[in-house]
Amino acid sequence: MINKGPPVLTGEERMKLLKSCKWVDDCVADTPYTPTFELLDHLNCDFYLHGDDPAYNAEGVNICEMFAKAGKF
Repeated sequence: MINKGPPVLTGEERMKLLKSCKWVDDCVADTPYTPTFELLDHLNCDFYLHGDDPAYNAEGVNICEMFAKAGKF
């Protein structure tokens, strides 16, 4: 992977965990690592979420910071 190492859980396992969260309405698989505001709008997402590890795209842009500045993190 370009942005980070291999995941601990499979995509299916991650989806199962997310769907079990009471605050999650829906999950979408196979989205780009670096989402855009347009993608969030298209998917009707209110927020972008990420774990506590750094979220930098291949160009070095902090994805979390980008969405936080827009009030969507």
